[in-house]
Amino acid sequence: MTLIAGALARRPGVGLPAGTCEQIAASLSRDPRDRPLTHRGERVFFAKVDIGAYREPAFRVDADGSLSMLAGEPLLLPAEGEPTRTRTEDLHRLHDGWRTEPHSLLPAATGIFTVAHYDAQREQLTLATDKLALRPLFVWFGEELVVFSSVLRTFAALPQIPRTPDLRTLAELLTLHHALGDRTPSREIVRLRAGELAQVRGDEAVRSRYWRWDEVPVGEPTEAELLAEAYQRFTGAVRRRLGGDTVVPAFLSGGLDSRCVVGALRDQGATVYSFNFAREGTQDQVLGRLFAEAIGSIHHEEPRQPGEIGHATMLASRWSAVQERDGVAAERPSLIWSGDGGSGPVGFANMYPDVIERLRGGDVDGAIRRYLQRCHFVLPTRILTRAAAASMAVWPPQALQEELQALQADEPGRRFFLLRLLNMQHPAKAGHFANIDRHRLEYQIPFWDSHFLETIVRVPVDLLMRHHFYHRWLQLFPAAVSSVPWQAYPGHEPCPLPAPQGLQYQWGERSRSAEQRAKRRQRTVQKAQSALAREGFPHPVLNRRALLAATWAHRLRLRDASHLIDAASTVRAFWVPPR
Repeated sequence: MTLIAGALARRPGVGLPAGTCEQIAASLSRDPRDRPLTHRGERVFFAKVDIGAYREPAFRVDADGSLSMLAGEPLLLPAEGEPTRTRTEDLHRLHDGWRTEPHSLLPAATGIFTVAHYDAQREQLTLATDKLALRPLFVWFGEELVVFSSVLRTFAALPQIPRTPDLRTLAELLTLHHALGDRTPSREIVRLRAGELAQVRGDEAVRSRYWRWDEVPVGEPTEAELLAEAYQRFTGAVRRRLGGDTVVPAFLSGGLDSRCVVGALRDQGATVYSFNFAREGTQDQVLGRLFAEAIGSIHHEEPRQPGEIGHATMLASRWSAVQERDGVAAERPSLIWSGDGGSGPVGFANMYPDVIERLRGGDVDGAIRRYLQRCHFVLPTRILTRAAAASMAVWPPQALQEELQALQADEPGRRFFLLRLLNMQHPAKAGHFANIDRHRLEYQIPFWDSHFLETIVRVPVDLLMRHHFYHRWLQLFPAAVSSVPWQAYPGHEPCPLPAPQGLQYQWGERSRSAEQRAKRRQRTVQKAQSALAREGFPHPVLNRRALLAATWAHRLRLRDASHLIDAASTVRAFWVPPR
């Protein structure tokens, strides 16, 4: 299942408002080919759109009106010697388990998913996220009605749901590029948190956590034991997701994360069609090619063209062309393998030692200020109104401090690590899941398998720094994985193998052609024109005159104002005048 939504009327004898079910179902997908699968009871409505990536709808309705549905896959950890189950089998286990012990099975889930369940006998709605809440589930708890959805556009389609703009959330989006906690752009709508369970029965709505990362027991294993356990759990994560598939598509860059995924897939006998979209002459392109030759994947290079955006959209197009041309028989062609984000938890990318030093010294405020500086997280006050800038500036640091204080780990460095773990991937995944109805792809990301991450959370923070643990872990993979140089992070342990001379770093500005830079400027100006539109302009937040000046400065190449224009575009996308 790809996208899910639904509603519950909270009062006995009071049905769902007229038109609500139709509006919810229509909001899920913008693709006219999709026909939502729905079920409507006396007080409950469930809807889902499935692109067929997992081959199974994972939608169950009992004779008494009880029902369950999934987005993504739970991947319940099998017992020793037990075969891997399908997601439909996992759904049945969750569905049956909720009748007796609602918390008993969710801690065994290792995948990226959301699930909704309705118990007709108890008239109770249960909603749950995965242990990292990577797959979003938004909820409005109204007095008479509860509405949930994978996408925020569902709530925009329902006129009875109030949507008051939340300036605190906007401040976090503009500064940190994502909202912390359960906040959304509307005060009335929440996003369920990592490992959260929400149960609604009549007037009662109880939110609880079935999983907390700060309660994972650390113990005192040796580095060698942790390395071995991490490798065993990572290969297990690949095996569970592979589920017997023999032909798979995968991203393959010149870095380590996608290399580990492709290496593990090949070691388990899968035929891998690897795709690289890096620019010509970059480390990312050439090192990816060299590794593909070493590991034996069927490699395709499609350098990103000027104006192309979105790796999922690009891969969907290229992969479809390859299948049609070569007659590829992939069992589940809409499931794409990715190493996305692996260097965050395993390589300690963007988890700065000097920030941790300040935390360990008790200087929390200084640590947060340094973190914001190191990540270049700055509120774009130049285009904000004076009142908005003054009120919004205090919220991102305050939100980070609140999140740190809410984590119960004793070691300050581990609290910072968990803060990043629980938030670092949400910005990247939000757009993917919101637009899955358009690009039609699901991702398999074994680096975000929760069973694997349990081991990583137990690794002492100082061992993770600068890719120290990662580079030693790499030696447990098939020899081909460490036989070819890789693109290393600046300031981290360097790759021990010499890279070919003359290659450009993938994200350097000088690696872009004049045509690519021109296309980028053109897209930025188009964004600015949309942001400046008078209809619905967010005057309480944006200073239109300042935005217009920034736009002209950018258009005339007096200075690069793309970051300001991007910020204005974010405000326009999320600003909804109060109803």
